[in-house]
Amino acid sequence: MIMVMSILITSCVLLESGDITLPEHSSQSNVPTPTIPEVDTGTQVNWSEVLMASDLRTITVPPDIDCAETVTQDLWLDFEDMIQCSSVSPNNPNLYYQAFEAQTLAFDLPEVICGTVLALGTLGAGRFDDHIAFGLNGRLLYASDVRIAEYLSFSDVFDWGRLYGAPMVTEIEPYCFVGCDEYYNNQSELGLTFSGNMGVDFEPNAVFQLLHQQLTGEVTVYAFGDNDPEDCLLENFSVYLQLRVPAISD
Repeated sequence: MIMVMSILITSCVLLESGDITLPEHSSQSNVPTPTIPEVDTGTQVNWSEVLMASDLRTITVPPDIDCAETVTQDLWLDFEDMIQCSSVSPNNPNLYYQAFEAQTLAFDLPEVICGTVLALGTLGAGRFDDHIAFGLNGRLLYASDVRIAEYLSFSDVFDWGRLYGAPMVTEIEPYCFVGCDEYYNNQSELGLTFSGNMGVDFEPNAVFQLLHQQLTGEVTVYAFGDNDPEDCLLENFSVYLQLRVPAISD
């Protein structure tokens, strides 16, 4: 499933403390529309415990790009909840990768990008089961199980043929392909089924390299299962992308 999202221009949300309070998130932002959606002022998400020091890193850009004066564009991407693997059988071996479901959200990009912030997380409490992975523009950025990376030979390109039949880590053991900070507040017992608050903040320079000079972007989430038809669970997950772009001069 591919959904085209709209970009919302807003003021800079960076705080001197190094924490970041994300802008108010509208439940309408997942509805494709040519106009800017209204913002639900009663809903605010704070991933300050999640994110790295959130200054937009100094990034080397081509000399013909003027990034001396910039504004920020904030984009929310809401994944739809998923519950069950379409191809799984109770006869499959337990705790081995047997099935996955994927969901992709597409968005337009401005012509020039000067800096980036990218975060994946839950809006309030969320769940996934058994494990998840996350990618940007066809490249994996994160997996909740380090074995996903191991069985892909640490390649950042998803290859189900390599992962199928591989054993799962029985607890969350994350792996970041590009460098990230992750935060989990698991409100259930530690194990394969995650329930609670989660956030991952990705290294901005890597995100910049994947988005720079692109006209469109895509984020993809993968949910995996073994022998339970109710695996491949994903609930209440969103992506936040902040782009720094040149200010329009008078």
